[in-house]
Amino acid sequence: MDSFLMPIRGSEAEDHEANWKKLGNCHDMNPEIFFPDRGASTKPIKEICNGCAIKSRCLEEALYGDPDTGGIAGGTTRGERVKIRRARKLASDGNRMRFI
Repeated sequence: MDSFLMPIRGSEAEDHEANWKKLGNCHDMNPEIFFPDRGASTKPIKEICNGCAIKSRCLEEALYGDPDTGGIAGGTTRGERVKIRRARKLASDGNRMRFI
């Protein structure tokens, strides 16, 4: 089996988990730019996320993290993440209701 197809195990998996953010477009940028001033455009910051290899992983981390955390993560603002969480909860609740 080719090495790139083999599952990651043990300490290699732990290293991968600890270092996944290094694969992001933003890995060497000042984190402060992802916390724009209130009313400032978020478009230039979100452009950094577009096409990023880990954008979806970053978004999931932000969605399951502290809901009060601000800034741009996974190409979304805190307010956008609130809406995504709410939509997911409604969809989940709706699915549960079908089986009752």
